[in-house]
Amino acid sequence: MLDQPALFYKSLFEQTPNAVSYQVLLFDAQHKPVDYAVLAMNQAARTLFQLKEGEAEQKKFSDAYD
Repeated sequence: MLDQPALFYKSLFEQTPNAVSYQVLLFDAQHKPVDYAVLAMNQAARTLFQLKEGEAEQKKFSDAYD
């Protein structure tokens, strides 16, 4: 169960008209950045990138946008 502040920020993320995504940078064995993964994306971002829910989340950028 989420507490009040967590619920507030979750709602803000989901309801904002601005495109927002949460990503993590991926590194190779030499610690060079090579890609990133999309952890979450709100509806405005999916609309901007013409994606359906789940098409980009939990995937590497290079896999999601071939």
